[in-house]
Order: sequence, then structure tokens, then C-alpha cells
Amino acid sequence: VIGSGLAKEIVKVWLNTKFSQEEKHINRLNKIKKEEDKIYK
Repeated sequence: VIGSGLAKEIVKVWLNTKFSQEEKHINRLNKIKKEEDKIYK
């Protein structure tokens, strides 16, 4: 359990962090897209 101030700061940092183009991150996105495509044909 964390306080609301810390939670807000974590979200702020996460939203403002530039997306990494590393292969492992691209692979994760592709896995998610593949599952979404199955659901939302």
C-alpha cells in the first residue's frame, strides 16, 4: 500500500517516460496485439 501522492508521482513518471524501442519491448507489444486481434476480430 502506498500513499496517493506517491501513486500520482509513479503514474506521472511512467506516462512521461519515452518508449524504449528495445526488441524485448517490441516483442511484448506484438504479443498483446496478437491477443487483441483474436478478441476484436
